[in-house]
Amino acid sequence: MKKKDITQMAFRDLYPLYVQKVERKGHSQSEVNQIIYWLTGYNDQSLSEQIETGATLANFFPKRSTHKRKYRFNQRNHLRHPR
Repeated sequence: MKKKDITQMAFRDLYPLYVQKVERKGHSQSEVNQIIYWLTGYNDQSLSEQIETGATLANFFPKRSTHKRKYRFNQRNHLRHPR
């Protein structure tokens, strides 16, 4: 049986699953969106467009980030700003 390539999955199929998971852990959809905005450079409108058009994961995440990621995780997985 051939495995499915996750990069060909539609983001709109995964997004509700992300939201459900974080809500079970006491967080909100807004927090999911904030992380997506940070990772991708999208905003409310562009995120909605990606969901509506059925963008695959391969197309959803930009090849190059439009912003510099200034933050990174430390050993305890806390987000921090480099010095």
